Amino acid sequence: MTITLEPTPSLHLVAGSAAELSIRLAEAFEALLPTAMALGDHGILVTRLNDREYLVALDPSVPFGTTIERCAWDRPGSK
Repeated sequence: MTITLEPTPSLHLVAGSAAELSIRLAEAFEALLPTAMALGDHGILVTRLNDREYLVALDPSVPFGTTIERCAWDRPGSK
């Protein structure tokens, strides 16, 4: 897991299985929650980068207390 503090805190996750992803996402939320609470104006954005990688970040465009998921990965044959 990599923590980047600029411009907003984020965590880059790599998971090999659904069970591992669940654990990593829970860890990411736990790590970001204190900063989200201190800022009071950022929600959490979970972006799927590919089949194994996710970016979990505090995002000022996401309402406080909200988590939004998005996919930034075009799977083969999805177009």
